[in-house]
Amino acid sequence: MELDKKDLQKLNNIAKEAAVEAGSVIQSMIHSQKRLDDKSGHSLASQVLTETDLKSQEIIFNKLTPTIAEYDLGWLGEESEDDGSRFEKDYFWCVDPLDGTLAFTEMYPGYAVSISLISKQGNPVLGVIYMPFSKTLISSEDTEFPVSEEGANELVMYCDKSFLRHPKYNRIFHKLDEYAKRIGLKRFKVISGAGAVVNAINVIQHINACYFKYPKPSKGGGSVWDYAATVAIGSKTNCIVSDSKGKKLDLNRKDSVFMNRSGILYASNKELADFIVNLQENL
Repeated sequence: MELDKKDLQKLNNIAKEAAVEAGSVIQSMIHSQKRLDDKSGHSLASQVLTETDLKSQEIIFNKLTPTIAEYDLGWLGEESEDDGSRFEKDYFWCVDPLDGTLAFTEMYPGYAVSISLISKQGNPVLGVIYMPFSKTLISSEDTEFPVSEEGANELVMYCDKSFLRHPKYNRIFHKLDEYAKRIGLKRFKVISGAGAVVNAINVIQHINACYFKYPKPSKGGGSVWDYAATVAIGSKTNCIVSDSKGKKLDLNRKDSVFMNRSGILYASNKELADFIVNLQENL
């Protein structure tokens, strides 16, 4: 079935309610969360699983279940098996119940609830983000996405902690530092520690910022649920969101939910995005 504007607004409101309810529980558990050891992953962040992740997804799933029946939607959640419904239904919910779990366990303000609705063709039609630590709720159906003028004289690269160990990190840092000076900015700095969702939102709300991951052969690089909601939100702003080569992100690939083959790129403007795309060819 085709969802109209009224349908999307209703679903957006329900997703908001689910995100806030789950986020409130997440914040209440921050001092009592328990790490579990049964989650496989390809980075430290992806290996961390807490009881809070599972509780958050349960809350969201219960809240969204009536819409799955009413609108014949599929489901893809980080903490559940991929049942393949995303290839059968016209749209599917894509949920990261606690993005930035590592930041959460470290009590660092870099975690969020992420809920998106994606078409079978891989296009996000709505996205909802809730950051429990600041009680900030953002959705793609909001009418305004204010960009902060704070830090207008600097270029910021947001990244995961693992990116600091990238074999070409020093060269990337040097090149972006050169770029910042060339366009007349006073400095370039790196901010790490948050999860993918908060990193992306920071770029969307910053006048000169980027967050990117270049392709790699091993699984990882984040998953569909790490980016879908912020892709939907970013599409309503001047922020550039793409794969690492500047092409449209495919958010419903049949071969994998990982983004390691394509990479990801968020940049405040096209000039910066083009620079990062070209940079990978010269590393």
